[in-house]
Amino acid sequence: DLDMMDEADGEPEEGRLLDLYICCQCSLYCVASGVIPGVIPRKCFDEFIRDKRGNPPVGQSGEMAIAVAFETIIRILENKLWKGENRLLRTDRPQFQIKLGWSQNTKRTLETLGFIEEVYENQPALRPPPTDLVSSIGRMNRRRLLRAWVEVNAWLADFRRTNDDQSLAESSLSTFYKQANSKHMTGKTSV
Repeated sequence: DLDMMDEADGEPEEGRLLDLYICCQCSLYCVASGVIPGVIPRKCFDEFIRDKRGNPPVGQSGEMAIAVAFETIIRILENKLWKGENRLLRTDRPQFQIKLGWSQNTKRTLETLGFIEEVYENQPALRPPPTDLVSSIGRMNRRRLLRAWVEVNAWLADFRRTNDDQSLAESSLSTFYKQANSKHMTGKTSV
């Protein structure tokens, strides 16, 4: 077994290597290695999408609800990976409810990423997985979250491209932050 050999040699493990061929003139790419399932299982992914499309928040289309939900997952992953955010993810917060919503599909999706449900002030909350580089579990969780971050970003980019909807072309989160920054710069705020 290659993993056993890596550990025996004392070298850091690289994981499975793939053969990826990309055309420099068009958007064609080909993975010559076998199919590797995503971090979020396809069935879970599809159910999450079906739930968001079928139950969008007021004022949003199903496609916009899907984009906002995946942007929120990306933000959660970025906060954990690059900002060291280790606080509980409160599912009862209004912004969490609007952007992601708390359902069995949301719970299942975040649990596949290693988040663990806990009760905080009589409400469900999610504890992020440890990602410290000192322990083997932390390194494994970090690799899983990094891979999920890449997969969800790639899926969302393709989703926006295939839906060809101008409202999806620019993310709702980036629009929100641009508006917040412009209000901050001008000193104007709305109540």
